Amino acid sequence: MTFFTDPTFAAFSSLISMLVTIIAFYLTYLTFINPISRYFSLLSKPDRWVRITGGHEMIDTFRHQIYSQYSIEIDNEDRIAEHFYEAWMDEILIPDQTHNSSYYVRVNCNGSLLATELFVSLDGHRYFVPVPRVRMVQGKPRYFIEPHQLQLSKIVGRFYHNETPIGFWSRSSLVRLTQPRTLWHRVKLVLGTVPMGN
Repeated sequence: MTFFTDPTFAAFSSLISMLVTIIAFYLTYLTFINPISRYFSLLSKPDRWVRITGGHEMIDTFRHQIYSQYSIEIDNEDRIAEHFYEAWMDEILIPDQTHNSSYYVRVNCNGSLLATELFVSLDGHRYFVPVPRVRMVQGKPRYFIEPHQLQLSKIVGRFYHNETPIGFWSRSSLVRLTQPRTLWHRVKLVLGTVPMGN
């Protein structure tokens, strides 16, 4: 019996082949089928996103340094709502509560829209933060910030006096920062079976 006909070698080579096939399938899936899962992973390193200058002066554009097909855009001329107000804003203690406007932050991959996130400009544009999600619990609104909203605010957000996003949201007892989801929830996000806001 030679080495190549040994049953142990055959089982080991079958296992290696299967592992290589699974890894290749996963990488193909991330690259060509589900760019939203890569976007979520790219958000985890906000320092790898750079602001692009030289384009349209009213559109802020951020591009990933390595995966340049991913961009984040904010059209400052496209206000969604002027005089934006929600109850969580009362506790933030912002002096100018009359000039609040909301805007969509658009995430693109190869020029195609992947996702939008609603942000609000507060206090005369000193702050630019994501609008918290809201759920009604026992007839009362509960506001919360998803982990990807927090990461996105580290890239495109503005905070006065070098305040951090976590420091900003800690000023409100009405807004909670949610924890990253379970492994099963992340698997469903990667597979695309869970919408971004859930």
